[in-house]
Amino acid sequence: MARTVYALSALRDAIPLYPVYALLFAASGLSAAQISSLLIIWSAVAFALEIPSGALADRVSRRRLLIIAALIRAAAFALWVTVPSYPVFALGFVLWGASSAVRSGTFEALVYDELAATGAATRYGPIIGTAGTVKLLANVGATLAATPLLIIGGFPLVGWVSAAVCVAEAVLSWTLPERPRTGRVGGGFRGYLGTLRSGLLEARRNRTVFALLIVLVGLGLGAFDEYVPLLLDGHGVPTELIPILLAGQGALSAAASWAAGRWSTTGRLVPTTVLIIGAAALAAGALADHPAGFAGLAVALTATTFVTVHAQIRLQHAITGEARATVTSVAGFGGECTALITFGAIAGLSVGLPITVAVAAMAIPMLALAVALPALLRPRPNAP
Repeated sequence: MARTVYALSALRDAIPLYPVYALLFAASGLSAAQISSLLIIWSAVAFALEIPSGALADRVSRRRLLIIAALIRAAAFALWVTVPSYPVFALGFVLWGASSAVRSGTFEALVYDELAATGAATRYGPIIGTAGTVKLLANVGATLAATPLLIIGGFPLVGWVSAAVCVAEAVLSWTLPERPRTGRVGGGFRGYLGTLRSGLLEARRNRTVFALLIVLVGLGLGAFDEYVPLLLDGHGVPTELIPILLAGQGALSAAASWAAGRWSTTGRLVPTTVLIIGAAALAAGALADHPAGFAGLAVALTATTFVTVHAQIRLQHAITGEARATVTSVAGFGGECTALITFGAIAGLSVGLPITVAVAAMAIPMLALAVALPALLRPRPNAP
């Protein structure tokens, strides 16, 4: 199973359109405010569907949901490069947001439950950490591939290759093992609501889960990464070189994911220190107003990756009920809320301030989360 998980993780992020889609929007005549509005649409859709889709994943075949999610995302990328315009970009983000919501929580729950069914739940951390590394390295490869693809066929070629990768992900998802969950089958809409209620109750009553959800919600601040290509473009970095710089950051995040998987049982000092460094690096990197500032942005993104993977692994081990995908989706829901606020804040600040200052301001709430991290990561007894 581990190899399939690694392969799917690779395909999930082997998308050459990722590092350049903001540039596609800009080349199509969109302003920074319009691009921010698209990102808000993206987050809003994922926000609305996150928890409902998680409860659905606790009722129906998770494997089939993963297949559907991959195909929906393929359609989004194909539309973008076929009819590049604001309305179509918005439609693409609606589809992508739906895909993200369906997959969020579903994949993690399927992997954890399959491992737990064979008595191998302790392997979840190393497998997911390594999967995150593979995913990020695949992103690095796709990012590097974006440059020659742009040179050869421009944005259309980049988009169609990205859509083809999503189709391959859908095909491979069909090979995932999935044991029947007879206890969650049937009941119709009333049964669905029961599953939804069960997951929400655990998210509230399981104090360790609740605290970890707060951490993951706060880490939605990592959404500032969507503005990194625009920052580099504004610093005068040639478009063809931006994917290469992003590939370097991806390699660092891959190492961070691997480390988080191996050190998921460490105490609170390591993730706290990492996030404090990340907040300082974000402020310094964004305000540098020079291509060299990318180093600080890369460190900030690497720090958020480490702490996010660390908290996600802790969350899966803390969940005790059957509505695992629902509880996991609560984290995704909260993260989308934070991302939505982040996009809105940067959009609002960028109206009267340089985009560099707007992005740097996100270091303030990140530092606040880092200060609270030791208390949030402390194990605690559940509420009665």
